[in-house]
Amino acid sequence: MNNKTLYIGCDVSTTENYVCGILSDDSKVFSTPFENNIEGAEKMLDVIANTMTKHELENIFFAVESTSNYHFHILNFMASAECLKVYDLTLFQLNANLVNKFKKIQPKTSKTDKYDAYVIANRLRFGNLPEPFTVFNEYESLKRLTRTRFHIIKGLESEYNYFLSQLYLKFSEYKKLPFSNTFGTTSISLLTDFEVEDLVQMPEEELIDFLIDKSRDRFTDPEDYAAQIKKLARNCYRVNKRVSDAISTILKISLQTIKGLKDALKSINKAIEYELEQFDQTLTSIPGIGVIYAACIITEVGNPNRFANDGKVAKFAGLTWNQYESGSYLSDETPLNKYGNTYLRYYLIQAANSVKNHCPEFQSYYCKKYSEATKHHHKRALVLTARKMLRTLFKLLQSKVLYDSSKCTLATGGDL
Repeated sequence: MNNKTLYIGCDVSTTENYVCGILSDDSKVFSTPFENNIEGAEKMLDVIANTMTKHELENIFFAVESTSNYHFHILNFMASAECLKVYDLTLFQLNANLVNKFKKIQPKTSKTDKYDAYVIANRLRFGNLPEPFTVFNEYESLKRLTRTRFHIIKGLESEYNYFLSQLYLKFSEYKKLPFSNTFGTTSISLLTDFEVEDLVQMPEEELIDFLIDKSRDRFTDPEDYAAQIKKLARNCYRVNKRVSDAISTILKISLQTIKGLKDALKSINKAIEYELEQFDQTLTSIPGIGVIYAACIITEVGNPNRFANDGKVAKFAGLTWNQYESGSYLSDETPLNKYGNTYLRYYLIQAANSVKNHCPEFQSYYCKKYSEATKHHHKRALVLTARKMLRTLFKLLQSKVLYDSSKCTLATGGDL
């Protein structure tokens, strides 16, 4: 605990920042709301600067909770404040779960912005903090793009699931259809152009012609496909005609949304590829890591030299595990600690899924962990592969050398 440090917690909202400053002995020196704009931020700086002078302090720890984009302006404003350049200023974004768990050990009190700001400041005072916040830098524009891509991907996943949930109401046996992809051209045409009763009543020859036309004659046995489809249609639940018409409309609208999101994904991918050209990087030398995954990982890690080792990056990404041990008992269940950077963790796992299909050394490690798992085989093996792969990624980020598979000995714990 440094008695020359001012610990500042800031509870951020769209209109107001409630700021609380405490000293190392937990004495409160100010607790004040400021407008969340330039004028309010400048007033806050005056209070901080006066406090530093009055108490002869040298260091400032300033933190906010990670709340969408609300923290963005105030943290960058603090980082660029000229009047604070004479002090050792460290900024933090604290995970909301981290703050909430700390709040549970505090005396019971009302839920207010004033108290929340104090809890954040007090959490800083206790130490064991995450990596400091990185202010505006060369990665910022690329980060905006990669995080938007994440948003689009999640929107697509949600819309796909919504489409399938509505499709079940119309065609309850759709999962048994003889198509490799429910969202393929032939499948979608069949499910949106016809009602279930239409398929039941349709002459089999007409259905065969439809399948040949939509698939461009790619089915090896369209007669068998047609017979299966008619049998499944007969086994489907029937719904009211008006309800069925409404569901058909919903499905068409959902498909339009999916198309729009796919078009947006193509556009954002092009923008990411263009932006990444400005960076000197070697992550794409690993088979399976393309431009998109490389960009997403680079922007979230930022300057790799701010991390002491790959373990720090893993903790930053939430790619660590909590151990459960008591006496001689050691639990087989070690859930993933997800308190880190959601974006980095997601793209590391997605990249590992791709790399294991292209690199024999990573595939071997994945298979080894897959066979060792007692449950959730794929998920466990994939996450462990991502963690192992991170060692190699971290060295490439730091040294900017090309990937050399001959130096990768994952089975024995080594890496690049």
